[in-house]
Amino acid sequence: MWKETTIALFVILTGFTFNYIYYVQPTPYMDELFHIPQAQQYCKGNFSFWDPMITTLPGLYMLSVGILAPLGPLLSLDSAQICSPLSLRLMNVFFCLSNFCLIYTILKKMCKDTSEHSDVFLKALALTSFPLLYFFSFLYYTDSGSTFFVLIMYFFCLHNNQTVAAIMGALAILFRQTNIVWVVFIAGFAVSRRLLEELKLEKKDLREELTSDQKILKATFDLLFSRTRQGQRRFIRLLWDVVKDTWMYMLIGIGFIIFLYINEGIVVGDRSHHKPCFHFPQMFYFISFTNFFASFHLISPEKLFNWLKFCVKKPLVTLSFLGVSFALVGNFTYVHEYILADNRHYTFYVWHKIYKQHPYVKYSLIPMYYCFAYNIVMSLKHKNIFWRMLFFLCTSLTIVPQKILEFRYFIIPYLIFRMNMKSEFRSGLVLELLLYMSVNIVSLYLFTQKPFIWSNSDQLQRFMW
Repeated sequence: MWKETTIALFVILTGFTFNYIYYVQPTPYMDELFHIPQAQQYCKGNFSFWDPMITTLPGLYMLSVGILAPLGPLLSLDSAQICSPLSLRLMNVFFCLSNFCLIYTILKKMCKDTSEHSDVFLKALALTSFPLLYFFSFLYYTDSGSTFFVLIMYFFCLHNNQTVAAIMGALAILFRQTNIVWVVFIAGFAVSRRLLEELKLEKKDLREELTSDQKILKATFDLLFSRTRQGQRRFIRLLWDVVKDTWMYMLIGIGFIIFLYINEGIVVGDRSHHKPCFHFPQMFYFISFTNFFASFHLISPEKLFNWLKFCVKKPLVTLSFLGVSFALVGNFTYVHEYILADNRHYTFYVWHKIYKQHPYVKYSLIPMYYCFAYNIVMSLKHKNIFWRMLFFLCTSLTIVPQKILEFRYFIIPYLIFRMNMKSEFRSGLVLELLLYMSVNIVSLYLFTQKPFIWSNSDQLQRFMW
């Protein structure tokens, strides 16, 4: 009964917050100035219009119009009324509540111990309240819908329905092109699961913590390079099973390559502020971000002591990490013009209050990055080596090419990380939920109650992620 009550309270609180934000800011704000008029043009049937300032594909607008436009005749509303800022923003409230259902079902699928289902519910509630995701559930941005389709792709993959999973992945790409990376992740996950089944290193329940990395790699090497007839037959059977599982993902990959060729790049619309680069310190920002929001699970005196012991036992690894990190920070740190000029975003203050204080600050934080990276790696040690390699590779491919430090790009890798962490204590989940709620309250308070005016403009500006 307490779960139903909690869900009802969450829905009521979300609805109240939505209404209040709309009351405070009823007109399009920030990127909504591009997104809402674009959706309204589609709602009028004008599919030839495209705002050149928009850099993502039109998945959000197409889905919004597909759902809202048929309601117009039923409710006797014209296109302007049915596709108003209010109704368009409501799309993301729908995604928000749907994301809770998806996260909960995914966690239940991954959790074999029914005694932990209460903790699963609490974890799902916390992750749905994740500040970056929750905040943009009240504005007409692509984040909630993009997250929804990545999660539902993950859901169908876990249930071994790869065709539907791939279709959901294609829809995720229509919301944000970089989701092609998570399509690759899911396809790789399906391949690794099939491989482990063939190697008989997994039980039928598909748990992933049953054997060591060395045993997996040795068995994989023996299978791929076997010279025996039996081994070659096993390899051919495995290859055929992999093709059956992933042919739809392959079609999506080919289609995306064609898109890149025709579009001459991944960005549509305004490319001047979205030029790709090798911004390797983005990984350091991500692991710091992750350790902050998962601090009640990742940071403790015991984990700090374990890291220090690791540094002593593995001096070569430690020196290598510090040396490579020093080179990456020194040669590949980029500062986007938005970070320097736009004081509406929190990243502006992170950069100015921390990194810009002194030229050597960025180097002094490297030991902290090392500790935080160790925490993340240890928290995923129960996952098999293929899963970990895929996750870190895909996270890098998602965020490293981005010149701008934008916390919204961390949403999907953070959620996948948190959903796959080993079991946490219930007290940590409660504290995590309280942390997220506190950050949400502060963020929404600043957005609604602390507007300000720029010297060169008479329009109200608001603090936001």
